[in-house]
Amino acid sequence: RLSCLGPNRNKNKFDDVLDPIGLAADYFELNLVSGEIAPGRNLGRPERAIVRKTIKRLKLDSPDHNQMRQRHYSQYLRHKDPQTLKELSPFVWYEAQRQGLL
Repeated sequence: RLSCLGPNRNKNKFDDVLDPIGLAADYFELNLVSGEIAPGRNLGRPERAIVRKTIKRLKLDSPDHNQMRQRHYSQYLRHKDPQTLKELSPFVWYEAQRQGLL
């Protein structure tokens, strides 16, 4: 899953957001330096629109979430422990692996 308690609460009863369970990989991409999340660059226009809506509705790109993802990746860089990163932040781990940085 991409998210934690806050975004899950933001989902509330809205049905216009993507649920990461069952989603194909690469719907979301992560800038590991800034922690910012964005639609995957290989998505078509309709998919990109719903990913943007999901990011906005769930506040996935909030400063707090960006800082958290940034902090998790920085911790990985200091300790070079991919297993801990995977346990701490599976999405950050996945993106670092996808980008060839593990």
